[in-house]
Amino acid sequence: MHRLMSHYLELNLDEVTVDPELAKRVPYGLAMYYLALPLAQENNHISVALAHPENTTALTPLRSLLQAEIVPVRSQSDKIRTALQRLHGLNGKQAQRVMMWSATPEHGPAVRQMAATFAKMHDTPAPVLDAGQVEIDVALAVAQESHATLVVLSPPPDQTLNDMVSRCSGSLVVVQGESQPIKSILVAARGYASDDQMLDWLEPLVQQQRAQVTLFPLLGLPTLDLDDIFCGDGPAKRHLDHLLQRLTGEHMAASLRVRAGDPVAQVVAELREGAYDLLVIAAEGYGQFVARVLAALQQQDVHQDRPIFILKPTDMPVRAVKPQE
Repeated sequence: MHRLMSHYLELNLDEVTVDPELAKRVPYGLAMYYLALPLAQENNHISVALAHPENTTALTPLRSLLQAEIVPVRSQSDKIRTALQRLHGLNGKQAQRVMMWSATPEHGPAVRQMAATFAKMHDTPAPVLDAGQVEIDVALAVAQESHATLVVLSPPPDQTLNDMVSRCSGSLVVVQGESQPIKSILVAARGYASDDQMLDWLEPLVQQQRAQVTLFPLLGLPTLDLDDIFCGDGPAKRHLDHLLQRLTGEHMAASLRVRAGDPVAQVVAELREGAYDLLVIAAEGYGQFVARVLAALQQQDVHQDRPIFILKPTDMPVRAVKPQE
């Protein structure tokens, strides 16, 4: 979540005619993740309505898919969501598909318990695979072919968490340690449309487990100026208000924590000092930020026996050049 926002043209989608063929060139899952709606093309430039045009990380996969330079404009998230559902002939939330895989027999119970929890909440089966049946390469291929939206796994000893994140085609829960109740959840909010999708996954879990949610916006501020964060009516402030209203509107026990400094260091410090049972974070673009967070947690031996939920966009194009996030 960023303090400094560039100025973008504000567009009312009710007054715009959308090119449906152009819009459908971005797969539904990816478009909903970024709340991105291609509008029109002129020469080698395509205007795209985005709920969060300041999310420059989103432009790399969109540029790759559309094979054109992106001209971002701002539009309201609810109008983009409605337009995407209408154009793709879909209504409401996508059906979730959960799959599980465990690296060793001792990790099996914790993986099964976590997968069963999410599967039950979203009324979907959770096929069971483990290292005794198939290798991780096969399991991830099955997850992609079956369009699994969530993979619950324990990483093999010879692979890092970043290996799992980069190779998994959808969102994943990395299970570390033994199964335990989830009573305290840290939600690292990036300030983009993915924050809402994290809450979509979490709301049933929070209500079932009666967990406490700590909303932790990654502001990236050099100093903690509360007036700068909470005053005014800019996009970042409106987004934060929306997330808090959503949490309280669902009668969830929620609190807000903010820190100053480097966002990776913020996450590490908060997990080190707080007793959190689950970290929830979104992988924007190709996940470079999440990779830095996971590497820092491992290097500093923080949160090593607790699960991590990593939200990922589906239908990502193949990465040709490693972008910066």
